[in-house]
Amino acid sequence: MSILTDKEIEQEIDSRSLILKADKSNIQACSYDMTIGTIFTGDGDKINNAHEKAKEPKVIKPGEIVSFFTEEELDLPDNISATAFAMNSWSSKGLLVLNPGHIDPDSLKTDLGILADQGNGPACLFKVME
Repeated sequence: MSILTDKEIEQEIDSRSLILKADKSNIQACSYDMTIGTIFTGDGDKINNAHEKAKEPKVIKPGEIVSFFTEEELDLPDNISATAFAMNSWSSKGLLVLNPGHIDPDSLKTDLGILADQGNGPACLFKVME
């Protein structure tokens, strides 16, 4: 098993493979920081670019759970798999990703995340704007 470097990730993105709708500024040394697209709240709101509150941060209270789709879509070739984890900046604020894990090769999908605020105070999520 090998890990892609930042240059290899960028080459894959340039060839319109691996990550669709990618922002190259999110490429790290051997990873890519995916961003929040659509947010689904516990009270039934679906916050996307068409929502009246799309430009506002979504405040998550301690104990609250929200789901989200990533802005990016994964387009993994049959010889590459991926692993999704919460970013350290989220974890340090008490945000726990309840469904991290393996993403199979040869798939085209938008990743679904489920976040729980396990911290002592509220946390803010910002939707990526087009």
